[in-house]
Parts: sequence; structure tokens; C-alpha cells
Amino acid sequence: MARNHKPEEIIAKLWKAGLVLSLGGTVQEACLRVGVTEQTYHRWRKKYGDPQITDVDRLLSMQQENARLCETVSELTRERQVLRRKLSTLIFVGGAPRTGTTLLQGLICTSPRTNDYIAECSYLTAFMEPYRRGLNVWEAHTHDYFDGVEDMCGFHADVIRKILSRFRTFLGGEVLVLKDPCLTASFYTLASLLPEARFAVMIRDPLDAISSRLEVMERSTGVKPGLADIEGACAEYNGAYAELVQHWQHLGDRLILVSYNALVAGEEFDRLAAFGFDDLCPDQLTQSTWVNSKVEGNPWNTDLYGGQLSAASIGRHRTFVENETAQIIIDRCGETARSLFAIAADPRSP
Repeated sequence: MARNHKPEEIIAKLWKAGLVLSLGGTVQEACLRVGVTEQTYHRWRKKYGDPQITDVDRLLSMQQENARLCETVSELTRERQVLRRKLSTLIFVGGAPRTGTTLLQGLICTSPRTNDYIAECSYLTAFMEPYRRGLNVWEAHTHDYFDGVEDMCGFHADVIRKILSRFRTFLGGEVLVLKDPCLTASFYTLASLLPEARFAVMIRDPLDAISSRLEVMERSTGVKPGLADIEGACAEYNGAYAELVQHWQHLGDRLILVSYNALVAGEEFDRLAAFGFDDLCPDQLTQSTWVNSKVEGNPWNTDLYGGQLSAASIGRHRTFVENETAQIIIDRCGETARSLFAIAADPRSP
């Protein structure tokens, strides 16, 4: 099968052939030397002429310059990504309940650039519901109130930004860090409204996460959770991540999935640094406002709340849930968990 030569390859071969001819060789010898037929040689000569040494040198120089420019562009792209992450001033922390979202928020808030650790931004979360409802009933109702869907989206984005501006003024800090597990299910939607926002999401073995969730229920009511509670906790876990599992590639480097097990083992700091937080101070966790937010008797708090990073809760489900319950959790949430950890390991993921 005939090979398609690039223009620069043709010019180089013509130059070599010309060198053979200049030393007294024949066209046949020249063609044998460069590996083409005489017909091809004459067709190339007609199209490209008789290249001089300067032409070849110029071509090689252009190739080298092109390679250098490509490398420069790659370096500038990497630097731009790092700078953009550094300049990002809005971070949402999320994850299913009991996956360690409070720990991640507390850790990020040890950066000197952020606001102090604060409670859930449930006030802001509530504003996502009218937006969803407006879209769901657009044809029936909402279209009478806006000049198109884009107009409604822009209006709602302005409302949310006004709330965030109020938060910034009140809380201070160069980077605003907000957290609410209940907002996680809306992260993809929120990302479309706020292109400047970035998202740090905790992921955890559903056995440990849902076991901890069931413990909260029991501490709250004094009653051992039943099958309906288990099913509800599994649905809550899956629902929190549904949009992210489906759309994570659209978020690109605006999203980082942080493994609870890896975080408490101190193995996620390089990834968090690449995400824009190379100034975290984990040793200051116990000196932050996270400690002061602990409320005695709160069923959501554990002995680890407000403390240093600890792996004590890894595998804790073995002492709380029975095998039958564990199997239900695996059956209901296994696919979501596998997807999340596969995404976190994907080289395209931050």
C-alpha cells in the first residue's frame, strides 16, 4: 500500500535525491536511495521544485520551533490551571451524610485564605428548590414570568450571588467555603448557575457511611432503625451523588472527589494542593472553630468531632450492623460507590 508522505518528508527526500544527482548519480540511483519510484520523484519535482539546503534547514528549524511552542503552550496551560485554582474564591463542600463532609470542611478552613468553619449553608440550599420547580413546570407555569429559560437561569443565579455576597461580607476571608450534604444532589445544577464555583466532595464506603447514619437515627430516637430506615438511608446516599456520577466529566477540574479513608490516612493532601489548597494546616484542626461548634448531646456528633485526623471509624460498621443489613447496603449502594471510586481514580479526574 502506497504511503502518504508529509510535505516536509517529501522535501527532505527531494533534497537527498538532488545530492545524489549533484555527485554524478542518475535519477534511477537517486530514487533507489530515497526509496521512491521515478514516477513519484518526477511528480514531486513538478509540485515542489528543486529544494535547496536552506529550504531543508528552514523546515527543520520550523519543526523544532513548533515543538518548542507546543511545549510552551502546555506549560502555560498547566500554569493557568494552577493559577485559576488559586484565584477561585468559592468552594462548596459536599457528600452524602456521614461521609466526612464536616471533617473536610474543617480541614479546608485551616487555610489562612478561607473563612472560619461554620455550620451548614441550609439557607442557601433552600433556594435550589424554587429553581428546580421553575424548570419542572416551565411549560405549564413559569414561562409566563420570564423571557425564556435562560432569563430565568440568569435571574436565579443573580439571587444566589446576592446571598453569597452577604455571606462574604459577614464571614470574611478571601475564599468562601460552604458546606451542606443536602446541597450535594444539586452540585451539577449549581455549577451551571455559578461557573466560578468549585466543588470538593467526600466519598466513603457506604457500609461505614450508612452504618453511621443509622447510629444517628438510633441516638436521636432511642429506637433501633428498621428496614424502612435502612432503605431510606441507602436512597439518601445514592441520591446525593446521582448528578455527579452522571455529569462529573462536565465539571472537569472544578470537582475533586476526596476519599474519607485516604484523607484520614493523610494521603489526600497532594491532590488537595493541586486543587488549590497547598496551605492547609491539619495540625490546627483542634484549634479551629470546628471544635467550638460541637454541641453536647447532639446525636450527629461523635467522639471524633473536633479532633485530629483519625482512622478510628474505618470499618466501624462491623460492630454496628448485622450481616443482613450490610448486604442490603451493598445491594443498594454498591454500584454508586464503585462509580465514585472509579471516577476518583480516573486520570482525567483532579
